[in-house]
Amino acid sequence: MKSHFMIFVILFITIFINAKSQEKKEIDPSKPTNLYTEVNLNTEYSAGKDNDIYGIRANISYAINSDNLLLLEIPFLHNKNTAKTGLNDIRIRYFTAIKRNISTTLIAIAPFIDVSIPTGKFEDGLGTSCWSISAGSVMGLVFSQNFAVFPGIGIIHITKPNSDLIPESYKRTSTGVGFQFNASYSFNKSTYTFINPNPTVLNTDGKWKTYWTGDVSLNKIFIPNKFKMNISWSPNFTNEVHTLRIGGSFYL
Repeated sequence: MKSHFMIFVILFITIFINAKSQEKKEIDPSKPTNLYTEVNLNTEYSAGKDNDIYGIRANISYAINSDNLLLLEIPFLHNKNTAKTGLNDIRIRYFTAIKRNISTTLIAIAPFIDVSIPTGKFEDGLGTSCWSISAGSVMGLVFSQNFAVFPGIGIIHITKPNSDLIPESYKRTSTGVGFQFNASYSFNKSTYTFINPNPTVLNTDGKWKTYWTGDVSLNKIFIPNKFKMNISWSPNFTNEVHTLRIGGSFYL
């Protein structure tokens, strides 16, 4: 546990020291294709039919430049049912905007790579024991000053679980397609919301299954270019798990 905490501290300090100064113009995080260096910290609670899990989730984004972003997601959680606390699965994402301002409506095309690493301990109810790898692209479509949509699609591959608790006969790989339909609406200059249905269709041993998930968030900028707060609800209707997060972002 101490080593995990030290890794987090070192990563935070490294990104803080190497973060490039933001441009003087006011940043606009209501558009996901705008890439900024930030640290987002959330408290979260997940309620499901099998587990109740709560803790802290850190999202550290490093904008290499205005067109390239590296994001590291580090969840440190407690499983109420197993009474275990520790690191959950770490997630790494990379975005690159290969084209911007294509038209007045199409403002960006941004391919991505998304990797989930099984760093959590499945036996403690804190991880999946699987690698998940996805690659695809997101585009930005602006329809008015207040309303934009950021649809995306990606190919997903999930490896076999490696936990000894899972019988070998149940260990299978899955491959499929994930979609996002992220809509952004700005109520004013400082308050905006995201609504993102996120269905995923996976094939496991020739059988297809759709997982219905999503995310709804409300965001409020309190200090322009510096600090915002967020509250979000992330339902997984297929697995009957609902996650509530409350947190804030510090722009560096």
